[in-house]
Amino acid sequence: MKYYLAQFRDQVFNGSLSLYKRVFLKFLILNIVIGLISLAVYTPLILKLFSWDFSDLVGVQTKMEEMGELIKKGGDPYTLLEGVFGTPHYIYLLPLVVFGLFIGIWSMNVYYQLNNSEIRNSNRSIFAAIRLSFSPQLLNLLGFMVLYYLLSIASFVIFMTVVVMLMQTINILGVLAGFIGIFFLLFFILRFSLGFAAIVHGKMSISEAFGFSFAHITFKRAAMLLLMGIVTLVVMGIASGIGGVLVHLIVNREHSDPMTYYVVNQIFGTIMGVIVSTFIYTGSSALYFRYSNDEEEEDAELSEHLINH
Repeated sequence: MKYYLAQFRDQVFNGSLSLYKRVFLKFLILNIVIGLISLAVYTPLILKLFSWDFSDLVGVQTKMEEMGELIKKGGDPYTLLEGVFGTPHYIYLLPLVVFGLFIGIWSMNVYYQLNNSEIRNSNRSIFAAIRLSFSPQLLNLLGFMVLYYLLSIASFVIFMTVVVMLMQTINILGVLAGFIGIFFLLFFILRFSLGFAAIVHGKMSISEAFGFSFAHITFKRAAMLLLMGIVTLVVMGIASGIGGVLVHLIVNREHSDPMTYYVVNQIFGTIMGVIVSTFIYTGSSALYFRYSNDEEEEDAELSEHLINH
């Protein structure tokens, strides 16, 4: 653990890259496993929801692109939408939402557990991470996520209300407040983003996680996180564009089986998703350990153990 702590507290970015290199392959395997589980559950539910067969699901991306072209030409996309989705059977919507919420919370926990085991014990066992992921922390992660999103929504509503009120009195003031204020709003929301890592790595309660994140992610640090996020999105956008061209060159959509194009596209999307998600999870784990007092607690527990024996 001290190996990683020294890196995180010296140069957190380099430390997170070191962690990234060691866990990336495991993240890829876990992502494939979670993706297969999700497909096994999502696919039949989605097919039932919209009364589709599998060919309809494979061709939905093409239909969305056609709808985009129709909107650009000034057409009404409603007819196309109705033709694609028809009349949904909403009875299947609830299990979709419940499973989506569970798989999101559980995958977050398993990824952080993998980082935690590597940082503390140099253990990158996927089976150990999965075993540890079924823990009471799932409930804390769920509670934190719900409160975090509610806080974000409430903050945005208050912000928009203030901006609209200012624009009704002094228009230019409202515009300036909206332009400048949106950044402060994002900084404020990002100040709580370390709470997820704090719950898993520090076994904190929901309130403790909010307090820990807000205390250590200052507005300046939140600004840096936002900047890194923007740069990541730009790089991802460029990479996705290049990847889309490569996929089209490898599998020509017009002359190949739609299923083949769908599978190749999904493989590329999975790889790109793992590259980004691993960066996010390892970065937030590194930030948690940079500001935590885990080393002092570990030393205190060791001293107490030696005294008792």
